This record gives sequence, C-alpha cells and structure tokens, in this order.
Amino acid sequence: MTFDLLQPISTGDEEGLAYIEKFGKMMLRWEAQGNKKTQMSLDTIRGVAATCRGLVGLAKYLLRQCDLEYVLLGKIQSDRLEGHFGHLRKLAGGNFWASSRQFFEGEAIVRVKSLIWLSGYGLSTVTAGMHPVSQQRLENDQRAVTEITEYAAAASSDDPAKDVPEGTQQALHHIAGYLAHSVKKIHRCDECRALLSDGLRAQLVTVVAENAEEKLVAASFTDLLNRGKLLQPSELCLRVVMEVCQLYRLLVNSQSETRTILFGSSSPKNVFRSVVQNMLGDDEELKEVACGRGHKFTSNIFATMAGALFNVFVSNHVKDVNSQVHSKKRKGPPTRTSGRGVDSDKIRKLTGAS
Repeated sequence: MTFDLLQPISTGDEEGLAYIEKFGKMMLRWEAQGNKKTQMSLDTIRGVAATCRGLVGLAKYLLRQCDLEYVLLGKIQSDRLEGHFGHLRKLAGGNFWASSRQFFEGEAIVRVKSLIWLSGYGLSTVTAGMHPVSQQRLENDQRAVTEITEYAAAASSDDPAKDVPEGTQQALHHIAGYLAHSVKKIHRCDECRALLSDGLRAQLVTVVAENAEEKLVAASFTDLLNRGKLLQPSELCLRVVMEVCQLYRLLVNSQSETRTILFGSSSPKNVFRSVVQNMLGDDEELKEVACGRGHKFTSNIFATMAGALFNVFVSNHVKDVNSQVHSKKRKGPPTRTSGRGVDSDKIRKLTGAS
C-alpha cells in the first residue's frame, strides 16, 4: 500500500489521488468539530484542504488535457502564483489582508500596464496622449477654486467666525505642535522654522483672540501625550491652524454646496490649498510676517501648512464617516459587554480613565 502511494500519478483514479482527497475532507471534518484545544488554526486547516483539492484537480487536468504520461506532485510549485498575489498586495498598499475589491483593482492595473507595453506605446507617447485630459482636469480644478473662494467669501461675510470651544482648542493646539514638527522636517531655513514653534512643550499657551483679549488655554490633551519632546507651537502657528480649521468646517459642512465641489475635484488637496491661499493669503498681518532672511511666510510655509492640515482633517472625516456606517450596522441597543460606543472608548484611551 505504501509503495503504491509513492508511485507517480499516471491515471485519474490513482489511489494516491484518492488518499489526498480523503485527507482534505478529513481536515474539513476536523474543522467542523470545533474543538479548539486539539485544532490547528482556521487558516491552516482551510489552506491544507484547499491544497489537497487543488492538487487532485490539477493532476487530473494535466493527465486528461495536456497529454502527460505521469505527474509528479512534488514538482508542482506555486511560486509564480504567490509572486502575483504579492504584487497585488503591494498595489493594495502593502496590506496582507487585502479585500477582493482591492485584488480586482490591482489586477486591472496589471492588465492595463501589460496592454500598454504590448501595444508598442512608450511612456512619452502615453504622457503626450494624456496631456489634453490633464489640462482639462487642471481647468476644472481652477474653476472649482474660483467657485469655492467666492462661496467662502460670501459665507464669511454673512456669518462671522464663531468662538472655538475649549475642547477643540486643545485638539488644535496638539495639531499645531505636530504641524510645526512636520514643517521643520521639510523646510531647511532655521529662521523660517523658528516662526512656528517656541521650543519644547510648555504647560500653558497664550492665544490672542479677535477681540484683543488674551486667554490661557490649558492644553491638557497634549500634556497627556507629552514625553518631553513635543514642540510648543507659536501664536502665529496657532492662529493659522484655527483659521484654516474654521475655513475647512465652512467648506465641508453637510449643508454646504462646496463640499461636493471640493471632494469631486481631481486633486482636493491642491484645491483646498489654493482656496486657503486666496482667503487668508491677503491678510495684511500675515503678509508682513517674514524670517530674518527675508522669506515671506505666505509664500514659503503657508502652502505646506494648508496641505498638512487638509490631510489631518480629511483623515478624521473619513474615520467619522466609517464610525457612523458601522454604528448603523449594529442591531438593537448596545449591551453592557460590547455597548460602549466608539467615542467613549477613544475618550477612555486618551484620558487613561478606567
């Protein structure tokens, strides 16, 4: 019996194939038992069962369709298949647990690239062919910038800026410190970078409001995360962050017409950056700000800050939308074991409360 199992597979009804098929079915029965103490992981069991089923089907196909005299199952390799899936996972952002949609999108990208190379087109030819499309997208984005700027200017004059709540001020204070740190990594001018920070983190920060009154904001949110290396944002950095935040809230309000225009553009980040430049770049106080080397703040650092803030705000917006979608999928009221909401869990994690 053992000798027969070691023989090469020459027909579709070999005992070796039947043995492999029975072994795969045994693994599925083992999974159905549900005994976790004597059971391998679910991925391992299903992987072994799928491998057994695949080897049997592949051997029968090779013998019947490819006119082979025998098949050596030990010589069958999956390196090319694993390499292809590794490429698809790389296209999905390096995510090992990529979804089926990401696999299909990656497969479409691979096929398009193959068609481009097989058709004889070069990169220069493709770039030249895409120039009219790129030009049209650029014109559409410029039109979106004009429409959003006009709407924001009219809305700002009709509805003056409201005071920022204390909790929001603390969060913006933390974002301003992160922004100062990120800008310092990009810009090489030390005097320009000094405009955004006042050294390491302090306990209190002075914020100058529009009514010329000074308020001390206790940034307790940042103090909980501080390990001694967080930067203290300057008043200029805090002011820009708060004004850009209010402008972003105005544009992405659920009742705002500019929300669809902004997110429907080909490059929302560049559109938002241009809108911020149009709305806040004409401020006389900001125009006069410059470093010791003569670098203007509005032309050197301002655009970088607007782009970084847009990334932060959009990331939070996506998380809020996902939280709302997942909360709607839950059936019935939350229980005591799993009923604490997402917001309460985040608050407990940040504050250290039990």
